[in-house]
Amino acid sequence: MELTLVAVLLGSVLAGAPGGVPLEKITDSTMLPPGVSGTFIIDSRPVSCLGNVFFNALEDGALIGLYAATPQGLAVIANRTIPVPGTMLTFQNATRTDCGGDRLVFLGAGDRRSLTPQAGIYTFQNGAISPPLLETDMPLSDSDIQSFSSLDATELGIVADVSLFPATDKQVVVMRPFGGAPTIIADRSTVLPGQTQPLSILSRPILAGSDVFFHARTDFDVGIYRWRNGEGITIAADVDTPVPLSGQGNFGAFGIFTNLNGRVVFGATFAGGLGLFAFQAGDLEPVVLPGDLTAEGATLVSAFEPRGAGNLLTFLGRTQDAPFLDAVFVKEGDGPVRRLLGVGDTFEGRDVHTVASNADHRDVLVWAGNLDPPFTAIYRVRFGAAATDIPALSWWGILALALGLGLVGWQALRRL
Repeated sequence: MELTLVAVLLGSVLAGAPGGVPLEKITDSTMLPPGVSGTFIIDSRPVSCLGNVFFNALEDGALIGLYAATPQGLAVIANRTIPVPGTMLTFQNATRTDCGGDRLVFLGAGDRRSLTPQAGIYTFQNGAISPPLLETDMPLSDSDIQSFSSLDATELGIVADVSLFPATDKQVVVMRPFGGAPTIIADRSTVLPGQTQPLSILSRPILAGSDVFFHARTDFDVGIYRWRNGEGITIAADVDTPVPLSGQGNFGAFGIFTNLNGRVVFGATFAGGLGLFAFQAGDLEPVVLPGDLTAEGATLVSAFEPRGAGNLLTFLGRTQDAPFLDAVFVKEGDGPVRRLLGVGDTFEGRDVHTVASNADHRDVLVWAGNLDPPFTAIYRVRFGAAATDIPALSWWGILALALGLGLVGWQALRRL
């Protein structure tokens, strides 16, 4: 498949955000990919992969496509103009985007007319979409795949939770290495450690190396569990697990989690509120807690929805001076928590009504939206880049730099 590009102004200007950290503009909903017209609303979880920024977007309030912001411009990856491999259909939806090392992974559907549309987990690599790793009607165990919920990918492969048919109540977590066969990690007949009854709900699996972490619930328990080849399923943290803080009791509810080089960071409630904790090598430790101070001197009252990779963690949180407004924060290694952008800020002349974020080993991607009129944008903050790793300037960026240097020279001449 040959990519179609449209030239736009990408990353040419670094704008000062209200939090004081410069945000690089990647794209916004006024910049339309080739072949797209009408309303264009960018989804809230952009992904950094293959040197580009990939994002899902809603076209005309209905079709969800997959696009890339590249140094050359916007590119169409999968939408109603792109054929679904091996079929006569084109993509009507493309969602659940994630980076699988040297390839992009996404959930694509080619038919919206039926109650159970044909869907599959596809990879995008070297400019082409490959046949699906998993798809509806594919045999799995003694049933067929009916639908998909969540998806996670790493350089090793994918993991997803799917529903099977004809056993419509049979939900499973399945892992498939790139180049390997699918393996069922858990299903609703699985009895978790410490329990006597099978689980009732499992969701949001992720890969951490070759381990699989997932949420699960029984009639008497809810928690995060780890599957390891040769060891089976063990508890990472559940409602009977003490919080690694003196006098704070056990964990309550659990939120989403992310993998930072084998250190699984998750959100959870406890006696002290809503914070972030990490599980690694069987140990639990606090990461960001209510009461922590940010680099700007604000007091956090909650932290949730962690994302990240390597040494870079981004999350949503709220502070004492704005206890009902979400903001995007970042924490690099053991460094301080820094605020990037939040609800209630004014940026690029617009009020920020909603925010979200994602991160890889080096970049934090910030998504921001304004509801009236609808406007969405993606910004980037780069961390740990070498001094020689300077983004290429667009023509406008070069012009701005030249004018700036000219002004500096003119002012220097005035002093002679």
